[in-house]
Amino acid sequence: MDRFRARGIREEPWLSGIDQARMSQFLDHVHDYKDRALEAHVRWLEQVLAELTRTGR
Repeated sequence: MDRFRARGIREEPWLSGIDQARMSQFLDHVHDYKDRALEAHVRWLEQVLAELTRTGR
């Protein structure tokens, strides 16, 4: 998760003519969404592991 959160932002050559500042803002929102989804998935995995550990399965 630390590697994911420490991403570098680069310009994409295939986006010529696109407002780079606006695209960067959009990609920040996409990255934020992915970060929250990843966090939720890890939390779910931790809950499942804790449950399975408690029940001895």
